[in-house]
Amino acid sequence: MHIDMQSSPSERFREFFQAYQDENGRYVYVEQVQKMSLEGLLSLFVNYDDLLRFDPVSAKRLREEPEDTIRAADDALVEVLVIEDPIYASSDETAGLFHVRFSNLPDIVDLRRLRSVHLGNLLSVEGIIIRQTVVKPLLIQGIFQCTRKGCEEVHFVPQEGGYYTEPSKCNNPQCTNTSSFKLLTKDKNTIYTDFQSVTVQEKPESLPPGQIPRSVPARLIGDLVDTVRAGDRAIVSGILRMKIKGKQKGKLATFDPWLDVNFVSSREKEFEEIDIDPDTEQEILALSTDINIHRRIVRSVAPSIYGMETLKEALATVLFGGVSRVAPDGMKQRGDSNLLMIGDPGVAKSQLLQYVHRLAPRGLLTSGKASSAAGLTAAVIRDAETGEFGLEAGALVLADRGICCIDEFDKMNPTDRSSIHEAMEQQSYHPSFEISFLDGQKLQIGSFVDNLFKENEESKIIGKDCEILPVENHGFNVLTTDFKTIYDTNVNRVSRHIAPEEFIRIIYSNDVELLVTPEHPIYVLNNDEVITIDAENAKKGMLVPSVSNEKIELDRVKIIKTKKLHNKGELATKWVYDVTIEPTENFISHGLVLHNTVSIAKAGIVAQLNARTAIIAAANPRFGRYEDSRPPVENINLPPTILSRFDLIYIIRDVPDVETDKRMARHILELRRGHVIEDTEPTITMDLLRKYISYAKQHIQPALTDDAMERIEQFYLNLRKESDESSAIAITPRYLEAIIRLSESQARMALKEDVTIDHVEAAINLLRASLEQAGKDPVTGRVDIDYLLSGTTKTSRSKMQIIIDIMKEESRVGSSDVVSIRRIKELAKEQNIDDEFVDRVINQLRSNGEIYSPSDGFVKLA
Repeated sequence: MHIDMQSSPSERFREFFQAYQDENGRYVYVEQVQKMSLEGLLSLFVNYDDLLRFDPVSAKRLREEPEDTIRAADDALVEVLVIEDPIYASSDETAGLFHVRFSNLPDIVDLRRLRSVHLGNLLSVEGIIIRQTVVKPLLIQGIFQCTRKGCEEVHFVPQEGGYYTEPSKCNNPQCTNTSSFKLLTKDKNTIYTDFQSVTVQEKPESLPPGQIPRSVPARLIGDLVDTVRAGDRAIVSGILRMKIKGKQKGKLATFDPWLDVNFVSSREKEFEEIDIDPDTEQEILALSTDINIHRRIVRSVAPSIYGMETLKEALATVLFGGVSRVAPDGMKQRGDSNLLMIGDPGVAKSQLLQYVHRLAPRGLLTSGKASSAAGLTAAVIRDAETGEFGLEAGALVLADRGICCIDEFDKMNPTDRSSIHEAMEQQSYHPSFEISFLDGQKLQIGSFVDNLFKENEESKIIGKDCEILPVENHGFNVLTTDFKTIYDTNVNRVSRHIAPEEFIRIIYSNDVELLVTPEHPIYVLNNDEVITIDAENAKKGMLVPSVSNEKIELDRVKIIKTKKLHNKGELATKWVYDVTIEPTENFISHGLVLHNTVSIAKAGIVAQLNARTAIIAAANPRFGRYEDSRPPVENINLPPTILSRFDLIYIIRDVPDVETDKRMARHILELRRGHVIEDTEPTITMDLLRKYISYAKQHIQPALTDDAMERIEQFYLNLRKESDESSAIAITPRYLEAIIRLSESQARMALKEDVTIDHVEAAINLLRASLEQAGKDPVTGRVDIDYLLSGTTKTSRSKMQIIIDIMKEESRVGSSDVVSIRRIKELAKEQNIDDEFVDRVINQLRSNGEIYSPSDGFVKLA
């Protein structure tokens, strides 16, 4: 196609839009323009390669003089639209809002390489969106009216650079006004568009060792807003500009760069993708045929660290991961496994984490000591310049679909650590729960939330195993309390989450019945202080805060019964539900103060971010070293609700042994001398193993064979049978899913599409090693999950019941229902129960709210 070299830039683009044909002879951009008017679109997306082939001069000018060239392209687009659909092109709603977006620019500039020479250039950067602000209207063209009496002259003022600009003086020759003008906000010629600011940061995997990640702010305009969100990986194209803050006199002559975005593309490629050339692919496939491939992979994980073969195999298995699936009914089944290492000082926990972080195709390492809840999930950050709040992605979000390694996990603040609950599991109400609204309506929460989702499908936010819907402006009002006063407020959002396998039914003395997930927070009273406990820890007799006659009565209602129920039969449900009220995080229904699930929503910002990551955490024992004489729950300084989220828990002990110590010393000394020891040389190089893992996660989706399913079923049923015979809970349904995930990971390690019995046996060995280390009853030698999570075995539970019975009997026969701790110990000693155990039981019952101490040395049943 011949283009007149004397044509203006706008004419050249108009020619390109109307005449460009692809290899099939289709008028690509004519079709796109027609589609714009049919679907109400505002942007025309142009592939830079198409422009380069059709008009190299315009392509060159686009990169050298982007501002003028893009403006010419926008003008040409309007001219073509006028031809195709004059009504749509001249509409007041679309005036000044049509844009041409250029994709596939030839060079992507490394964020670390942005320099002053790039100012004013059109360029692309690739990174992760770590921060986003709320969407706001931006004034493009303002219509101002002179406010001087008798004048009322109207002025058209284009707004440049995002800064509000009034007329410098009135255009009326008879008027001398230079300062008093009114913006006519509703004038049809006043043009607005949407505005949002995001921050693009270097990807974690491309960050040079020891370097702080670089970032650049970017401004999204019009239909580009909300096309990406915090945590997304994106290619952002635009003109690099510098931020001028008013007059610079007397200030430093340095400026902050920012990107005026023309095009943005969210890279929805799998998190683990790495470019693999054909030669490397052949090498990977050849490697997978090795009969000893599992052993070679395990030996290549941190080979310079001596021993720990089982733990290294577990780490390798977590690196490969299982398969994430969505059931026909929409229920999501995660493929990522979570692993926790508890170890004595100096056993190389941190070195293992660092190695895994470097080995993972996309891994992120953070320290629990330095991480807050916001640092792990997301933080609401106030912009230093505008004062606006924005959302910043944390470690779990940045490690989406990868590995998040958390060192010193036990050093985290407990409230911060609990923030990973949301990334690992949800807490909500059964759909049959009835919620009371201020207008007198009482609706079942399930149907109420489902109907809202059905009516507002376009506003739904998809999260991890959940869906969230903002409803702040829908006018659903409830009562809430700060435990000082009661007042009405509106529901901020509703949500539904994948349902667990079990529920807890709680019946109160006011005949109210509550059906919630086991980890749902329940308000109870402890020495007149309101605290929260997990629903599964609620006990008969506990006092709960209630409402009567518009006053808070802190001792009005008691729990009279609790029961664990399975998610089946009449109770079967796919979803559990919640409403969120901020900032109190509670609502009043049927006279009870009830807790709601907290999500990322501070400063009015609602977002549910992707956090689909495997977590490998390391922690130190509570007492410095692991004490075999104490149960795991006392050694591990983590709550049971967190421990239960980990598929594998390994305890690394530093036990002196002459032969082992001699081999380790020789191993370390030879390494220090620079000698290559056979065991320390990885059988697969780190670079090749990283690509091998990436290839496996991209291309291998293993499925269980019939034999594998039978073996898993047999293993599970055998352990459940042992549980029934010994009353020690050897395994729970949660671990059934863990075996499946670990088996799939084992199959992936050999690039196998079928999960065989061998893969299942390897997974069972890993799980058994974990359970025997952390959950074996020292008295019976049997695995007891309750011993791991609560420190209470069957034997201990029996002793605990004896102590409770002693308290009840003494309360009944005594002149007062207050019981002396000394008397309890005397009677317990007759049953061969030592004083230390009695103290431990009393502390546990006190923390659960089942008893309280009216005075020192005495206890009373709640």
